[in-house]
Amino acid sequence: MAVIFTTDVSQTKLLMAYNNQIVQFYSNTVGKVPLNAEISIIGVTSVIYPHPNGTFYLNLKRYLAAIVNTNKFQDSVYPDIDPLDIETYIYNAVNGTYVDGPLTIKINFTDLSFESANRNIKVLNGVQQLYAQKKYKIQNDSFMQILSPISSGSSNQYYLRYWPGFPFEFSFYTASIHKVNVINERTLSSVEMTPKGRVNSVYLCDGSTDTSIDTQLQLVEGYNKLKFVINLVDIDQYLTLVKEEPCQGIYIKWLNNFGRWNYWLFKGEYMQSISAKNIGEIENDFFNLASTVSPTMNVGKTAEAPIKVQSRNMTESDRELLSSIMISPRIYMFTGTPFSKAEMNDWIEVRLKTGTYPLKESGRSTWTVNFEFELPSLYTQTL
Repeated sequence: MAVIFTTDVSQTKLLMAYNNQIVQFYSNTVGKVPLNAEISIIGVTSVIYPHPNGTFYLNLKRYLAAIVNTNKFQDSVYPDIDPLDIETYIYNAVNGTYVDGPLTIKINFTDLSFESANRNIKVLNGVQQLYAQKKYKIQNDSFMQILSPISSGSSNQYYLRYWPGFPFEFSFYTASIHKVNVINERTLSSVEMTPKGRVNSVYLCDGSTDTSIDTQLQLVEGYNKLKFVINLVDIDQYLTLVKEEPCQGIYIKWLNNFGRWNYWLFKGEYMQSISAKNIGEIENDFFNLASTVSPTMNVGKTAEAPIKVQSRNMTESDRELLSSIMISPRIYMFTGTPFSKAEMNDWIEVRLKTGTYPLKESGRSTWTVNFEFELPSLYTQTL
């Protein structure tokens, strides 16, 4: 007989590692008493035991999260672009983002016999929300999926803003490694590139003014509509890329719900301040009054330098793009020099102190948001 699944795991969809992924199963072999079940999850093995009625239950969530999240949400992709070679604009971004492999279930019986079943699963280092599960459903049999929020009211439209002079990329998942043709329907220019893995990062710019994809794919200021064709097949995926004028500001990147990065420039004015507090005091009252400077001695101070930023006149698409920063486990602020090649140490990790963010408001078309970021603590002199 066989292993019967009452709740199965999908073999056609990308599984989100930080959502429940339940499997429930039993053996329909008559007369056999199940002893335990050995579960091998992409090479990680666990043993579970049956309910008294003979059924097994396992949530794969914590296993999948540990298997796919190999770099603790850090960005391990840093480009080395040759402006004349389009293949140097695309990089393998699988590490820490995506993993696939076999799920093997083996039911052992008390008479030392067993039955087994196999599944092939694909896992993304992401999370979905209950209210948006249909909107962000990912099926990977025939689709390339851009790993960024889908625009409202659409299943194939994406939206990003790009600021020249700052490092910028977008990532996509592809079910097969075939040539990808990116066509700008605004300028009718196109580039063809080869995916380097299941998840790929396409750099539009490494921060340098003379090293950007504009030398290969013509982008105009304002709206550019990019269409994607894989292996000569139009896959009906579109990215609206808004190219901004070069400007200064506080540049942020954060890990989005799909396990890759989004970017935003908070233009114009910002405010940074220092807040400090005493650590404490120690006893120093060991001398006569005439020889005492202070009966206590200050141990030192701790200090923070938070920064407040604002973004005005944001569209609904802007608001949707920026919303995932509220629950992002990693946020970085750019500390390098704009309009020059960015290095790995040109980013510092920051934390978001802001506690609320607008999700919806009927009748509203533009938004203003305020954020406060907590930078790493200042080094201070202490006893």
